[in-house]
Amino acid sequence: MQAICLAVDGDHLAVLSLGDWLRQEPELRGMVKHLQPPPAAGELGSLPELVIESVVSGSVGAIAGTLGQSITSWLQQRMLRGDSRVSITVTAPSGASVILINQSAPEIEELLLSTLDTPTTPNHLSTSRGDAEEGGHASA
Repeated sequence: MQAICLAVDGDHLAVLSLGDWLRQEPELRGMVKHLQPPPAAGELGSLPELVIESVVSGSVGAIAGTLGQSITSWLQQRMLRGDSRVSITVTAPSGASVILINQSAPEIEELLLSTLDTPTTPNHLSTSRGDAEEGGHASA
């Protein structure tokens, strides 16, 4: 089974909120699960993560499009409500990851597609789009 992992840098409620939001997407229904990773050495606990399970290699484009639109809408709703700013780290089955903060839907979809479409062989390249305040860091 291949899975995409989403880690929300924020509070516990942000993780629950994003999980509930993603479960409303018909293409993701039944695939979004909560995961409580073990704490890192020297830490007392860890924030829960979201996992999108059963990702089929041929569905990368559809998943990237759905995730991109849904994450963008969720981030916009948080900003409209005045909630604290969060970043979302999306990790592909290959280990490649991207941090999403405040990009537009097309930018998020492009970043997700390039990250999720990364081959599973390790390729330790790192690229960055946008400045640190606006996010857009991708690494493989």
